[in-house]
Amino acid sequence: MSSGTVLRWTPDLWNVFSERWGYDLKIHLPSLVEETGNWKKVRHDYYELILKLFIERWGNPWSKYCDENNLKWTRHYWEHGWLEPTHGFDESAFYIWHQQPGIDMLGNRLVTEGLGGQFGNDRAVRELLSAANQAGRTRTLSETYGGGGWEMSFEEQKRMVDWQCVLGVNFVNQHLSYDSLNGVRKFDYPPSFSYHEPWWSYRFNANSLINI
Repeated sequence: MSSGTVLRWTPDLWNVFSERWGYDLKIHLPSLVEETGNWKKVRHDYYELILKLFIERWGNPWSKYCDENNLKWTRHYWEHGWLEPTHGFDESAFYIWHQQPGIDMLGNRLVTEGLGGQFGNDRAVRELLSAANQAGRTRTLSETYGGGGWEMSFEEQKRMVDWQCVLGVNFVNQHLSYDSLNGVRKFDYPPSFSYHEPWWSYRFNANSLINI
């Protein structure tokens, strides 16, 4: 395998793979990282099984637990890649099991071309809404503003939320509020929704914000 290759594994992978697909994955491992042998089939079978196991052993049981205990499960998966199975290779299949499915929305630069960036990736937000509709979920969450920078303005914050709301997000989780700015934390995905911001003392007075 090539250096840096990351593959998902579970202790009974060999057995369940053989039971599901009828052949031994161990002798076909090179096909997962190199275009050798029947690599398209091997990769399909591997990722299809990993997805199935993830849902059966994590998504479904935890969703059931939350339902039984009056809890709402929400989160985002890493990291809306498309098509990139080494990240979240089928977010929709995961979202359906959340009581309040969610996504991440980093940065402050609108990128609408290619697959780069999150702000501008309308496919990711539409995918969230589609899964929520299919599962009968009424609330969708977005962890928003992380990495937007200390200089992120209120106009820019509104622009990002407006864009998401149009596409299907209806609950915004602001990222983040620091307890301290010691060390490298001052550079770790600002802004901070706390007293570190120069506008903090004006936050309850909309008229005062005009004069900042």
